[in-house]
Amino acid sequence: MHRSLANLALVLAAAITLAGCSSAAEDDVEWVEPEWMAEQEQQREQFVIDLQSCMDARGWNLTVDEYGGSSEPFESAEEAERAREDTDECLLDLGYDLAGFGEERTVADFRERYQQELDIYRCLRHEGVAMEHDPPTEDVFIEQHLSGGDSTQVWWTYGDPGVLELGAEAVAELQQSCPEPWVFAGQ
Repeated sequence: MHRSLANLALVLAAAITLAGCSSAAEDDVEWVEPEWMAEQEQQREQFVIDLQSCMDARGWNLTVDEYGGSSEPFESAEEAERAREDTDECLLDLGYDLAGFGEERTVADFRERYQQELDIYRCLRHEGVAMEHDPPTEDVFIEQHLSGGDSTQVWWTYGDPGVLELGAEAVAELQQSCPEPWVFAGQ
């Protein structure tokens, strides 16, 4: 009987050890950059090159960013408006559909965005960020978006308090490794 108890104790100890190793191993799973992140990085680079060329051809002396803006100040509201109009014309000339920004999003759009947010979440965890909230289920995420309610109630990976407490500079660095979906992607 004594030997049976000793064997049982060994089996239980091994099971507890294996269970502990199993959850630790799950947290340490190597993260692999998803295709959409690499594709969008290339699209962003080409976008900046193309838009910069178009704005240069229109006589502007400014540096465009991946969102079609620039950090240089304008001398007047009229100059800023002309720059916005020229940017819009360049975007249209380059084949970007600006009308699509006002369209209502579909459940399929939110399903895709949910998967992208999960990729970002995993990437941030891989980068060592201590996230305070786990992602919601896909159904909850979609419902949050479809309800049209308070945007602070919608799960957003970079809105996690664990990320926000890092400060703007650290978050900007993280966005280089773990980018959010790009507004002009797929156009």
